[in-house]
Amino acid sequence: MSSGLPLSTRVWIDLDRVHSLLSRRIHGRMAEYGLTVPQYRVLRRLGEDGPRAPGALASDMGVTAGNLTGVLDRMEQQGLLTRARHEDDRRSVVARLTPRGEAEYARIVPEVRAYVAGLLSPLDERDLAHLQGVLERLDAHLCADAAEEVSA
Repeated sequence: MSSGLPLSTRVWIDLDRVHSLLSRRIHGRMAEYGLTVPQYRVLRRLGEDGPRAPGALASDMGVTAGNLTGVLDRMEQQGLLTRARHEDDRRSVVARLTPRGEAEYARIVPEVRAYVAGLLSPLDERDLAHLQGVLERLDAHLCADAAEEVSA
């Protein structure tokens, strides 16, 4: 790569490459479990947070409710979750893991976490903490920009 490029461009190129490499590995691992990455994210979120409204799940995942509907449909067909009317507000729907979904969460999530730890093993705890802080600042900046674009 040309060192004549601005640092910000070189960082973006590196982030893009690392993202592609990590994504390819993670997608492959999810396929071994019969899941897509969005399905894994729903499984993990419901396993950690308990029953959730689809709109809240979509917001947490940074996707639209429309995009999430197909993911939830497939997971419901696989017997991993159910959607039912909220007990207190019959107008709203709540997604929750089935016993099979809970078992899959208990089996898959620890394995994926160990796999990701292996992928990131060249970084020590200090590196990881620093990287997380940098990425959180960048995420906040990009989310603020996106919010401004929507409101403009």
